Amino acid sequence: MSARRPAPQRPPPASLLADALRNLKEGVFIAERRLRPGGLKITFANEAFCEMTGFMDSELAGRDHGFLHQAKGDLPRFRRWHRTLNAGKPLHGEGLLKRKDGITIYASWSFSVLRDRRGQVTHIVAIYRDMTEKRRLQEALVHSQRLDAVGRLAGGVAHDFNNLLTVINGYCEILSD
Repeated sequence: MSARRPAPQRPPPASLLADALRNLKEGVFIAERRLRPGGLKITFANEAFCEMTGFMDSELAGRDHGFLHQAKGDLPRFRRWHRTLNAGKPLHGEGLLKRKDGITIYASWSFSVLRDRRGQVTHIVAIYRDMTEKRRLQEALVHSQRLDAVGRLAGGVAHDFNNLLTVINGYCEILSD
């Protein structure tokens, strides 16, 4: 009995992929391959990315992505990665982004290359996830752990001090008799 090979899957139609990209919950933008002084030129941004940054897609299209990043080290790190595009390794990072309304958010991101049929890099896709609330909760947890440690330390010091006072009180009673 010969094993039947499954028929090769045909790629989904481009319109289906475009709809999927638009409806992702993570913020996504697609940019040209060429690197400009301010980063990559954004050609497409999905609704979630627009919501995350506060910019409309028409305001993002044609702009360099670097204007969103707060940390000065983000663009140099990105430039180093950009020099190795053909290796195809994604770039992952996280840091502060500035929204249109001036509010700073904390996000994680991932940059990957898009290739044509010949294997040439044509575009770069970036996926952003807003981590502001998660980071706030982590910071609150660390703060509460610090307070707990200070409380334990204070309790230990008070206990030791109380032991010393008990000894002093005992000697004072002996001396008063």
